[in-house]
Amino acid sequence: MWTETDSRHWLASYDVPARRAGWLVLGRLRSGDLSGARYRLAMNTGRKPFDDLRVREALFHALDFEWQIRVLHGGELTRANSFFAGSMFASSGLPDETETALLEPHRARLPARVFTHPFSFPSTNGVGVDRDGLLRAQALLAKAGYRVVDGIMVDPVGEPFVIEFLSFSRADERILLPYMSSLSILGIQADIRMIDRTSYQSRMRDADYDATLVGGGMQVPPSWELRPFFHSSSTRLNASSLNDPAVDALVEAALNTTHLDQFVSACRALDRVLLWNYYQFPLDARGDTRIVYWDKFGRPDLPEEMYIAPFPDGWWFNEEKAARIR
Repeated sequence: MWTETDSRHWLASYDVPARRAGWLVLGRLRSGDLSGARYRLAMNTGRKPFDDLRVREALFHALDFEWQIRVLHGGELTRANSFFAGSMFASSGLPDETETALLEPHRARLPARVFTHPFSFPSTNGVGVDRDGLLRAQALLAKAGYRVVDGIMVDPVGEPFVIEFLSFSRADERILLPYMSSLSILGIQADIRMIDRTSYQSRMRDADYDATLVGGGMQVPPSWELRPFFHSSSTRLNASSLNDPAVDALVEAALNTTHLDQFVSACRALDRVLLWNYYQFPLDARGDTRIVYWDKFGRPDLPEEMYIAPFPDGWWFNEEKAARIR
């Protein structure tokens, strides 16, 4: 058995005689215990210029996600439209009465759009250069005082806009390099700093980075992740160095409630605040687990849509099936 996480192999690497004979099977497992994104692109809000909402939103619009889905993943994936995508805790539309009551005490420090506009991700044609997105990014950067001089984006005092992505995994390059190409069109100088895992964890703990890719999976229901991922008291897993009183209050509201409806509302309100502040950019949504296996196992007669799929612990060796495979 093999769990296939690479869309390229899933789409193109298993056209082999064993599969055509029915001995090798490509299957999917659905499970409801995880939601959210596989990855989130996090900006360090404790460091300039990423403490400026206009800059973070501009960087968001420079990412051509549809191109990445089409070219890097063969159209296999979809975008995570929420920090809790694929679960009842994801926000949608405008905040309801209960969410508004939770958000109201923080109205003065929240983007006005939290209350007036449903959050949505921009859609592109996926050709690789999203002109509309880059124009929106350029306009937002201009509002923040940036301008282009001799092809280089500079701040109000003439310093170049430089962003370094911190990583310990070469796999991150597939996501970051195309994004860096888009940033270069804007005149932003981007680079990847590849370091070992221990150094990466140390620099994350000390908030010594500009931006990084982090895992975006959230348990269903979300629980232990809320405080370390988003609360200002957290350092090691707080990838955006968040220090937002509204976020802190909503995290505490979610974790301290004893009623499911109130918990759902608190998570949805938190989702809105995180999305509209562009602290992190959810990328591809967590989907089915893709598995490749020799067809020599028995499986329990249970629905596919299990909270936790009975795999592989619930499978057993089937001698009759195994005898078919040569």
